[in-house]
Amino acid sequence: MKATKGNQSSMQTFILVGFSDYPDLQVPLFLLFSLIYTLTVVGNVGMIILIRINPKLHTVMYFFLSHLSFVDFCYSTVVTPKLLENLVVEDRTISFYGCILQFSFACIFAVAETFMLAAMAYDRFVAVCNPLLYTALMSHRLVVFLVVGSYTWGGKSSIINNFICEHSVIVSVSCSDPYISQILCFVIAVFSEVISLLIILMSYAFIFTSVMKIPSASGRQKTFSTCASHLTTITIFHGTILFLYCVLKPKASSLIVKVASVFYTVVIPMLNPLIYSLRNKVVKETIRKLVLIKSHCHSVPLFLIFLFMYIITVVGNLGMIVLINTNTKFHTPMYFFLSHLSFVDFCYSTIITPKLLENLILADKTIFYFSCLLQYFLSCVAVVTESYLLAVMAYDRFVAIRNPLLYTVAMSQRLCILLVTGSYFLGTFSPLILFCYALQLNFSGFNIINHFFCEYTALIAVSSSDIHVPSLLLFCFATFNEVTTLLMILTSYVFIFVTVLKIKSTSGRRKAFSTCASHLTAITIFHGTILSLYCVPNSKNSRQAVKVASVFYTVVNPMLNPLIYSLRNKDVKEAVQKLILQKEAMYLSDGNNSGAIFTLLGFSDYPELKVPLFLIFLTIYSITVVGNIGMILIIRINPKLHTPMYFFLSHLSFVDFCYSSIVAPKMLVNLVIIDRTITFLGCLVQFFFFCTFVVTESFLLGVMAYDRFVAICNPLLYTVAMSQRLCAMLVLGSYAWGVVCSLILTCSALNLSFRGFNVINHFFCEFSSLLSLSCSDTSVSQLLLFIFATFNEISTLLIILLSYVLIVVTILKMNSASGRRKAFSTCASHLTAITIFHGTILFLYCVPNSKNSRHTVKVASVFYTVVIPMLNPLIYSLRNKDVKD
Repeated sequence: MKATKGNQSSMQTFILVGFSDYPDLQVPLFLLFSLIYTLTVVGNVGMIILIRINPKLHTVMYFFLSHLSFVDFCYSTVVTPKLLENLVVEDRTISFYGCILQFSFACIFAVAETFMLAAMAYDRFVAVCNPLLYTALMSHRLVVFLVVGSYTWGGKSSIINNFICEHSVIVSVSCSDPYISQILCFVIAVFSEVISLLIILMSYAFIFTSVMKIPSASGRQKTFSTCASHLTTITIFHGTILFLYCVLKPKASSLIVKVASVFYTVVIPMLNPLIYSLRNKVVKETIRKLVLIKSHCHSVPLFLIFLFMYIITVVGNLGMIVLINTNTKFHTPMYFFLSHLSFVDFCYSTIITPKLLENLILADKTIFYFSCLLQYFLSCVAVVTESYLLAVMAYDRFVAIRNPLLYTVAMSQRLCILLVTGSYFLGTFSPLILFCYALQLNFSGFNIINHFFCEYTALIAVSSSDIHVPSLLLFCFATFNEVTTLLMILTSYVFIFVTVLKIKSTSGRRKAFSTCASHLTAITIFHGTILSLYCVPNSKNSRQAVKVASVFYTVVNPMLNPLIYSLRNKDVKEAVQKLILQKEAMYLSDGNNSGAIFTLLGFSDYPELKVPLFLIFLTIYSITVVGNIGMILIIRINPKLHTPMYFFLSHLSFVDFCYSSIVAPKMLVNLVIIDRTITFLGCLVQFFFFCTFVVTESFLLGVMAYDRFVAICNPLLYTVAMSQRLCAMLVLGSYAWGVVCSLILTCSALNLSFRGFNVINHFFCEFSSLLSLSCSDTSVSQLLLFIFATFNEISTLLIILLSYVLIVVTILKMNSASGRRKAFSTCASHLTAITIFHGTILFLYCVPNSKNSRHTVKVASVFYTVVIPMLNPLIYSLRNKDVKD
């Protein structure tokens, strides 16, 4: 009977509601959780690697920490990917066994973490109370036993619960009696929590007693510092669990429970590696030694560029595979081949790019002999396979155009699989032979490969053996593969060209050619790069040129292919749009945003002022453009101005120019034409860029205040403290945060519904004005706006105020009046810019709405959108001797 019931359960399907009650939050939540999960993976895996590679960290404490990081990584990976998937797809179902499996692993790792933290508390107790006997008491055998015990008890708890399919949420939808299940859950949960907390409390009680007996304050402080990270972790972990299950359970709303659950399933695994790295001197020193040691000045920019490319490659190719597999329109031979091309591109890039990125930031650029050969083998397999796949796709286009009526018959599923399998086989055959020959070569102990990956010619060049046979084999295989695939492609396209020319209608010929455009572009880039790299005589290719060309076909090409096939392909673009806007059906038929039109009233209430206002704003905008671009050029061309202060000022000028250019041209147009309409998308784009640059300017002014603080309070260490790397990070952080804020607010606005025709009583798409016209619930968007605006304003003002308080204190300590005057003068321009910018914003948004007429709001908005970008370059040029000179 039990087995039968179990079988019945196995047929059941569950729907994970998640955050589907808040559709306007799904995109922002997806972005937020994606960022958190990325940090979780990088942080925890990075912590494990750090502990493994640094002998200084081969201690009991770090052994436990590496397992804690492993548990956090696994725990987050069990929950987060499904959470992310449910935020972007409509089908939120999960099978009974899938649900039980997820719960099982989540339970294993949650309970394991509970006891791991208790074991770490015991470790701290032994280290503090018995430091001389620490290594004897915390023996290798005991440590392994404690870790294995933590995992075992986690597994047992999960097995007991899963045997009767227990989970508080699963039980709530069960039609069986859940009494025994609930009792077991209660007993195990209480036992695990009480026992682990007792171990922790007892350990820290003894630790506290021992620490209080230490006579010196520095000794006590040092001892407490070794426990600080662990105590923080315990407080967050157990605090959240106790809050969730002991405080909220009887009266909590579903939303509060979800938010608290998100905290301990998604956020805590991200926080733990940050806590142990930011508060731990040894870990920080290890990171400092590994990262950016002996790196050249170009390593950081190259790292960022290649990282950006690799992210696009991964997202683009995996996205293409998911699109093709989930959309039935794409279940055709052409897209079947394209999915395999994307898979090969993803693999090819993943074989090379991570090692390239690692070598850009680490001092140790070594690679083991076998790892080098393996990298070559796998990369060669991917390249040759891609070459044959492109040829197969050319044949597919030939059949589609030459025999369109027999296309599905000619390109049967069996033939498609054979062609793809053949491509992989041929892709493996020649690299395998070359790999076997390379295994027979001899190398000296230490070899330098003048390349960024284990390229075959560079590899055999450092061999001490006779390389005649491997070189000949490489030439034969490379020539055969290139000539064969190019012959297949050329033959196919000759027949395609002949067939297309026989088509009578111009539209028919254009349509036929358009189906080949993406493929032809991909072929040209792929084979063009390879031919230019290997067919041009070596004497004409410097080593640097070879590296650049290699970067193109190993890093850039895998990124371009999904872009080529998505940007030039109507079906793919439609599928992407459908996926992104899949909740479009929820909008009101008369409130479909894609057709919503907005009219910007601007200053239309004062028709007699239109010409004067146009001339005034045109003059202001002209001065803004000339002033800010002029400031950027002056700073770039004058070596005297190549300092952190002017580096920040050049970016401030760029931001001022950009955000004025987003608002002023549209405002000028609306002053001279009758049609003042703007589409919904145009309105959102204007708001997005405007918000990005306003937030960026706010943080740039904060950064510039910090720069003045360092310059005045630590003048001798100024160039060291404000290093080029730090300056770049501060500017990049300002832009990044500006984009994040704008993106989340824009995504929340995308989910709002509007009527067909709307009137905005403003001269640009200001967010609050836009929200006031929506016929949807705007409470979430308004809350997000309030949170971001408050956080940005308070945080930047705090940075500025703290910096200037310390600056004033430092200046007042100066003996000479001329010294004080000179120090104040370096801050005068910045203080003026801050006062105008933040003063206007505070006046506009902090004075109660009832006291601000619409006219006053518009005038104040003109001031900070049009006038301030003009004033900043004037302030910094008229009050600055270096700029005037």
